Amino acid sequence: MTANEQNISKLRELFSKVFVPSKDPNGFAIAREFFSSLEKSGDSIDKMKKISYSFEKEKKDNNPLFFATTFLFAFEGHYMSGINSIIFLLVCYGHDIFDPIRNRYAHNMKEIERIDVEIKFKFLEEHGFDYVIKRDCQTIRNKIAHNDFRLINNSSKIRIAEKEYDIAEMLGSLLDFSGILMHESAKLVEKLPRIENT
Repeated sequence: MTANEQNISKLRELFSKVFVPSKDPNGFAIAREFFSSLEKSGDSIDKMKKISYSFEKEKKDNNPLFFATTFLFAFEGHYMSGINSIIFLLVCYGHDIFDPIRNRYAHNMKEIERIDVEIKFKFLEEHGFDYVIKRDCQTIRNKIAHNDFRLINNSSKIRIAEKEYDIAEMLGSLLDFSGILMHESAKLVEKLPRIENT
């Protein structure tokens, strides 16, 4: 079983335990907001696809700066969209996520997107979704965002605190995992029972 197949299997197992379709009477409202949010983030996803197409070329050229900046963009965009999707589904299923900065609970995707990543990760851990949390990627993201890394020329690696990371490999894994999160979340939403408003 490949790593992606294992990720899909683990995510489906988590979803089947937490998201029981009979608990939600109004799949239309959830689906409408979920897919509306996906459309808004579609531009980001399209950009990530374009970047992915140039991935192999850049890998051959050993351009670590390209991979580092793309990693930052992938974490903030593609990966966090997947994380936000799972949190949104948990909220729709009656779980509350509190935003301490705004001093209120988040009820929709827009409010969820504004919550600090640490609070999101804690929420996911509390609900059994620690599997989707990529702390190593978060650490790398933070170092890149704060320019606390060094490029290793003629390679696809960067150095952070005397440790080398193959940022191209990490980017590829993050993009694959993010795609799985989004795809599996969308499949779950499509299966929700629908009750039309009359």
